[in-house]
Amino acid sequence: GLLLTNRHVAEPWWNDDTAERLAKDGFEPRFVTFRAFFPRENEPFPLRTERVAEAVDLALVRLDLRKRKIPVLALDTTGKGAVPGQPVVVLGYPAGLEALLAKAETTLVRQILNESGMSSERVTEALGRKGLIRPSTTQGHIGDVTSTDIVFDAPTTQGSSGGPVLNKSGRVIAVEYAVLTKFEGSSFGVPIGYALELMKAPRKGADD
Repeated sequence: GLLLTNRHVAEPWWNDDTAERLAKDGFEPRFVTFRAFFPRENEPFPLRTERVAEAVDLALVRLDLRKRKIPVLALDTTGKGAVPGQPVVVLGYPAGLEALLAKAETTLVRQILNESGMSSERVTEALGRKGLIRPSTTQGHIGDVTSTDIVFDAPTTQGSSGGPVLNKSGRVIAVEYAVLTKFEGSSFGVPIGYALELMKAPRKGADD
């Protein structure tokens, strides 16, 4: 029932200048809707934030699986799974809802839009019911590995935040969090070691 993603996904107001100004005026951010969709699952799963990392852009969120069998990706626990020059595969939803609609049959898209209007919430639900929420897969290579980042050149864009970066062994070595739009060869992932630390951290309110 735990899912890794970015902190800026779990807390969209994090590191946001406008949100910080509003907070100083006494406003408090909150989610109206926060949920996850999975391939081959017709209905969404409500989410709640379990905990967030302070130093990097990572968060752990919780969901009720409702006895559903959701595949789990293996994580690289060796700390040696990311090697410059080695191939990677990236899973995600680049361009978000727009790309999902672009991949669907035109007649079906028109039907969904006619029935759901311009509500992104209703459109997403309709895509889920029709089994059309599927991630895109791109391939590339690791350009650099630092203590805080894994840099890779697999094609991606905004909307893929929180997606897994897998090495040639099929293990997750990073969680994508940013892309340098001015240079296509630079996308960034948080090394999975930070996620392992976050997963081991004690829950809020837990006994020491």
